[in-house]
Amino acid sequence: MKQPKQIKLKAFKLNQGYPLYMARVSVDQLLTDGFFTVRRLNPKDPETGEYQRNLEPARVQKIKNYILDAIQKKGDPFMPGTMFLATEETLAFDGSHIQFETNPEEPIFNIVDGQHRANGFVHALEGARANPKKYTEDHIQSILQFELAIILADNMPMSHQGAHFIVINHSQRKVDGAVLNRVANHINSQFCNGNQPTIPADYRKLIRDNNVGRAIEIVEELNSNPDSPWHNRIALANDKEPKGKAAENGFRLALQEKMLRKVRNKDLKENNRLLAKSQVAYWRAIVQTLGCGTLRNANSSVRVFSALFPIIASPLEKEPPEERYTSQKFEDALAKCFANLDDENKRLGEKKYWDKAIINFTIATAITTPMLAAAHGMLQDYALQAMPRTEKEATKEELYGRQQGKCAICKMPKAFDDLQIDHIDPKSNGGEDAPHNYRLLCQACNKRAYQEFKSAKEKQ
Repeated sequence: MKQPKQIKLKAFKLNQGYPLYMARVSVDQLLTDGFFTVRRLNPKDPETGEYQRNLEPARVQKIKNYILDAIQKKGDPFMPGTMFLATEETLAFDGSHIQFETNPEEPIFNIVDGQHRANGFVHALEGARANPKKYTEDHIQSILQFELAIILADNMPMSHQGAHFIVINHSQRKVDGAVLNRVANHINSQFCNGNQPTIPADYRKLIRDNNVGRAIEIVEELNSNPDSPWHNRIALANDKEPKGKAAENGFRLALQEKMLRKVRNKDLKENNRLLAKSQVAYWRAIVQTLGCGTLRNANSSVRVFSALFPIIASPLEKEPPEERYTSQKFEDALAKCFANLDDENKRLGEKKYWDKAIINFTIATAITTPMLAAAHGMLQDYALQAMPRTEKEATKEELYGRQQGKCAICKMPKAFDDLQIDHIDPKSNGGEDAPHNYRLLCQACNKRAYQEFKSAKEKQ
């Protein structure tokens, strides 16, 4: 059984909001069992079930090769910069030294920054020991006695460590976005409890966005369910063979922005597992209707069909639970939606379009507007009165479908949320507050129409 070991490091104290300690540590000390771990701040590895850092193997290999090459030729490896390690425990500091005891069962430090460097030395040491013909004992000792500059933080809550890990790695673009979002979700669900350090607003938003976790669960269901058209087609965090797959991060972002924030159905908002299952059925219906070409464009297609889902799914809430979100129900709804496409955009509801189309972000944005207009028009085919929404929302949906998603004045296609209900004959002029006096205008036209009406009134 591995035993704890006392470590004593020469250090001096810094103050950057937290009490920090600048120290030097030999590789021999750093690699002591129980000194550090990379298993607590990071996304869950699907094979081990642990929060294991998703290292970039190429970077580790480069560091390993550099170290071995330098010690063999001149014995002068150069490793500038510092590593940042943190612990929730209190470190004993006597003014010149830090002292602590390692714990092989529960390592004392997490590596917040510098994980590739640490693992580069681990691999270099393993490589030297595995090749005694090329590397002597002196070479091995050169690695073990090499000293690194480290910054240590004590009494730092786990949520703060994770938040700083995100800031460091996101700002330097050193870790895959899918990994960072899983870290954020892990922090949010396991550690936070409302306790967050002062970090930039965009990172706070990332950590506190509960939709991150919901989107990740949906992506995992789509990728793991054998009935899903996306089965094994999404490169999840820690995926060792991502080539040719849809990127998890883009997939997740599309779900968050285009679907999760706009889903109306109470059962889907309250039960994310049901929502994930419904996505499998929805995508089966999409592929059945439009073919596998919808999968080829990956994240761009996901943006289009995620935007459609809240509308397509909304009338299904009134169906019996066992029939509510089936592939057949989604197929029927999609057929009604595509039947409402105007002549100019009929191709969007045809398989041959998706078989040949190359859809990027710009094209996805352009085709989403007419498809949303068709989807809102589809709602008129259902018994809308039973739906849990206001009369104003129902009226706006009917207008959006009637106007084919275009502003009534400039005739430019607009997203549903970018159009506003306007009174054709203003109420201040005696116009009725009734559907026959409504139209949808974009913000610019609405403002201009108001100014023109106001100017005309002033001249009277």
